[in-house]
Amino acid sequence: MVIRDGREMELVEERWLLFPQRSGPLTLPAPVFSGRDFYLKGEPRRLQVRPRPADSGDFPWLVTGELLLTETWDGSLESLRAGDRRLRRVRVRAREVAGAQLPPLPLPELAHFDIYRLPPRIADRFDEAGRLWGERIETFLYVAREAGKGKITTVELRWWDPQRKSVQMKRLAETDYRVVAGAAGASAATAPGTVDRRPAAAAGRGFDIRGGTWLLVLPAALLLWWLVHLLPVERAWRRPWGHLRLLLACLRNRPRPALDALQFLVHGKSPFHLAILARNPELQEAIRRLDNAVYGPPGRHRWNGKADWKLLRKVPGYFSDERIHREDVLLPPLWRYNRPR
Repeated sequence: MVIRDGREMELVEERWLLFPQRSGPLTLPAPVFSGRDFYLKGEPRRLQVRPRPADSGDFPWLVTGELLLTETWDGSLESLRAGDRRLRRVRVRAREVAGAQLPPLPLPELAHFDIYRLPPRIADRFDEAGRLWGERIETFLYVAREAGKGKITTVELRWWDPQRKSVQMKRLAETDYRVVAGAAGASAATAPGTVDRRPAAAAGRGFDIRGGTWLLVLPAALLLWWLVHLLPVERAWRRPWGHLRLLLACLRNRPRPALDALQFLVHGKSPFHLAILARNPELQEAIRRLDNAVYGPPGRHRWNGKADWKLLRKVPGYFSDERIHREDVLLPPLWRYNRPR
């Protein structure tokens, strides 16, 4: 309840979080309240969404005023033996950012271990002050493979702080590990969801019943291949139709239809991060030019689609590469507008 001109009145507030998808002017429509006895309409509000600063670096774009980075292990990393497992959980929390905006952490590589990524956990929570905190928990399974020692690969995150107007970075401390030689015949464990491809020892000269399973597995595999590759008509026309859309958009120098065609070809995912994973400098520059033309200030970036078509048409090929996982695809670059207090 509030007092206005000596009258006691009920106050109703609603809070909204805005995540603009491109820089430039943004007009919020006028708020409307319709009651039983009266109708009120406010004034529209015009905002100016700033673009990503030119000197902000090339990291996955993340804008937040505060970021927390922590990790936990489910056991000691000393005196491990071949086959021992350890779970590493890395927790990322950022203020006024949705959990889906937090970038996935790269799959680490480390001598003496096989490392597997488990499904991440993504959540959104509000603190006591009503501020949104996005959260992403990445879990990695470390399976000791052979004797040796060293340091666990560190995790590093960079983001843009709009208050300080600078790039910030946090890094986890390195952790020592030691894998000792195990007993004779010890073997590494197999991660959940993976197939153990090591040859099995012969169990005698008699008939091995496991060999008979191939009589069932092979026809089932052929049937599955037929169901996946031959039945869906959509797979037959999606790629040529998407490439035709991309070609027409590039010939007409229309960046937004070109982006829509790329997203159509890669099933709605963002092509920008795929180009980074491809590690092709020319393709990265072509994607950057398209990014600037679509999300940059209107009229500032002129786009030459005819020149970039030969590079952009390679994006679907990188998406189909088995080395690129679904969880490695990021959201398009975003900028959060801060209202002056």
